[in-house]
Amino acid sequence: MSGSATCKLCGRPIVWGVTPRNANLCVDPNPRPQGGYVLEATGVKDGRVQFAVRRALPADPPGKRWACHLDTCPQRRGRAG
Repeated sequence: MSGSATCKLCGRPIVWGVTPRNANLCVDPNPRPQGGYVLEATGVKDGRVQFAVRRALPADPPGKRWACHLDTCPQRRGRAG
């Protein structure tokens, strides 16, 4: 599962990527200097760009970092679980 979508809780745009351990992770679509993840396009499938997601390293430039949407979703903040 990769590409653009919307959050089911808040309706904001998100981008899905796949982590090195093959788990799906949703991130906000716009880079954030303090974001903890880096997206790397890996190809196109069914007309959608596929992304690999990895944790950001200190050497990664601020403009190439993204935040996990689970950390920024206004509807998820304050919810248990």
